[in-house]
Amino acid sequence: MTATTIDYFSAIYSDEENATDTIYVYDTFIILWIKVSDRPSPEYSCQVRINETDQWHPADFLNDSTTIAIALMMNLDPYTFYVFTLNCDGVVENLKREYRTKIGRPSPPQNLTVEKNLASVLLTWSPPLKPAGSDYYYRLTVYPKLLNANLSQMVLSYEMTIGYQPGIHLMYIEACNEISSNETLCSRFTRASFTIETTTITSQSTTTRSRSTAFSYSLFVFLFSLSYLYTSK
Repeated sequence: MTATTIDYFSAIYSDEENATDTIYVYDTFIILWIKVSDRPSPEYSCQVRINETDQWHPADFLNDSTTIAIALMMNLDPYTFYVFTLNCDGVVENLKREYRTKIGRPSPPQNLTVEKNLASVLLTWSPPLKPAGSDYYYRLTVYPKLLNANLSQMVLSYEMTIGYQPGIHLMYIEACNEISSNETLCSRFTRASFTIETTTITSQSTTTRSRSTAFSYSLFVFLFSLSYLYTSK
């Protein structure tokens, strides 16, 4: 009896009839295709594990007579390299393949803080724990002023000159990966807020104008009285 060998082990499925190749690599899972030269019985099995520390995951043959099986590797991190090891009954040497998952949705930016002084508001934050891509960027939004800014991943702070109405202002920041020209995946928001207090400049100005008006009136009365006394002599 001829020993069973592994004909292929890949995330690329080749359809020889239609001369097409399909890649089954996604952001959080990968489908691996396995073909053995012979399958002595329906109980014949193959298994795959992720990296060296993972447990073995059984591959599923498409039916009882076929020599083609698939292994669905789930719960992977986006944009991450993995080494997959294949072991089949009766095959002495295991096969290994390395794939990187696709770009996915990043985790939120961390540690958003607000520092406010008399002239500006400074926002600072930390990168996402899992960026899920190499070229992510930040999207910053401030309400109710409706500030929208896209910032490079190298930027970890943003300073805004105060020109806001009194009240509570909300800031939202998210990390985003551009998958294509018409598809973007963004993280959940990280939120913070700051408050602009009501100023007293207007009331002080009014008080100053009132005092000035009162002084002018008093001066007018004094000069009028002096003129009256002079003309009455």
